[in-house]
Amino acid sequence: MLLRRRQVLEEFKGCLVRKKSGNNNTLQPKPFKSGNKHNTVKNVVIHPILGVPAFSFFEDDSIVECSRCIAK
Repeated sequence: MLLRRRQVLEEFKGCLVRKKSGNNNTLQPKPFKSGNKHNTVKNVVIHPILGVPAFSFFEDDSIVECSRCIAK
């Protein structure tokens, strides 16, 4: 199951994503560390603190949980 999820997440490489905001995603998205509202996924990694799949980005050195992001 985890391997399949990882394969699905790998398909996001090169895609623009934004952070989810609020319960219904109608609020303005929070910016990434770079200040951008959208970032390009560089890789899928395991979050060093939470131990869950996370995205790393080309625009900055931030790592954000995959579940907190949505494709643009």
